[in-house]
Amino acid sequence: MAKAASETQDSSNKALKTLLWTGLAVGAVAAINAAIFHRTPPLMYRQTGGQAKWLPLPDGDIAYEVAGEGKPLLLLHAIGAGCSAFEWRHVFGPLSETRQVFAPDLLGFGKSDKPRITYTAETYLDLIADFIEQAIGQKTDIIASSLSAAFAVALAERRPELADKLILVCPTGLQALSAPLQPSGKVLATALSLPVLGASLYNLITSRPGLRQYLKMRVYATPEPVNEALVTHFHRAAHQPGSDRVLPYFLGGYLNCNIVEALIALPEAPKLLWGAAASETPISQSEAFLDVRPDAQLVVLNNVGGLPHDEAPEAFLEIVAGWV
Repeated sequence: MAKAASETQDSSNKALKTLLWTGLAVGAVAAINAAIFHRTPPLMYRQTGGQAKWLPLPDGDIAYEVAGEGKPLLLLHAIGAGCSAFEWRHVFGPLSETRQVFAPDLLGFGKSDKPRITYTAETYLDLIADFIEQAIGQKTDIIASSLSAAFAVALAERRPELADKLILVCPTGLQALSAPLQPSGKVLATALSLPVLGASLYNLITSRPGLRQYLKMRVYATPEPVNEALVTHFHRAAHQPGSDRVLPYFLGGYLNCNIVEALIALPEAPKLLWGAAASETPISQSEAFLDVRPDAQLVVLNNVGGLPHDEAPEAFLEIVAGWV
């Protein structure tokens, strides 16, 4: 019996040691994840050169920049790790020479608040509507990028008193990011929201090498724009405290926005501007938009990726000048 008791005690000690070492390892990983976020410097106060302002909204404060006079023009950035109004920095100033231009950081991005909430397409539709009503105060033209372009279409159909002309840059909502939320998406979002697992995967994806590779392969047509300053900004924006809270819901499909019916219902077809080398939303997806709205005007920029306003600002401005 003494031998059996001793073996039982040894097994218990081994299990306790395993549990202890596992706890220490998890704790160490959690500490490293926390340090990455808390040691990251804050974003610069002004990203586009406009006047920096804040708008308090129910879910959190929205940082935005504004400049110019004339009919308002709202710039909505893409959704993704490290995204912010920074993507409009090359065109914000020139556009503000003839328009009053607004460039917000959407909730969960840039300098705006990053609350611990469930992020959905409705979150951003409500946010954009509140921003137009409270910060702009009148009907506005909108230039929107990627998934935000789908939000702009949905809002224009739902609240026509808020949105006028639409310019959609490599938009989603018909083929990409349009499927309804699935149970598997809920499971994925829950898993990616777990403190240690989610933060570890996020930090791996948004490491400097990871971001550099993604920007070169999936965002820009050529590697030249992806310099150290650009990588540093995306890395810094992606690691502000709370910046990892949107991605689980984005990857889980909570932000998907199907705009087929809304696009059909718009009284005026949007303008479409596409980078021929876009990877996330390839130019082939423009066919679906033209099938739904044959009256939509499409302009394609060659040798440009998913952010034509950043990669080819002069060509972008020349096209947009004829539209707005």
